[in-house]
Amino acid sequence: MTILALLAGGASTRMGRDKAAMLIGGQTALHHLAALGLAAGLPVVVCGRVAPPDWSLPEVRFVPDAQPG
Repeated sequence: MTILALLAGGASTRMGRDKAAMLIGGQTALHHLAALGLAAGLPVVVCGRVAPPDWSLPEVRFVPDAQPG
């Protein structure tokens, strides 16, 4: 089975802000990439964080880091 795993953990210290929260076409990068995976018919798993409070794609699974940081 093929899945799309989005690695979204880390502190983004070199970038200085959360890469997953950057906007692409009015959506966060994380939402944009997850929606692309779903549109391609792939199950999507986001690794390294919990779902944002306003997350609107319930079919996307989130797997947080076992030990943050």
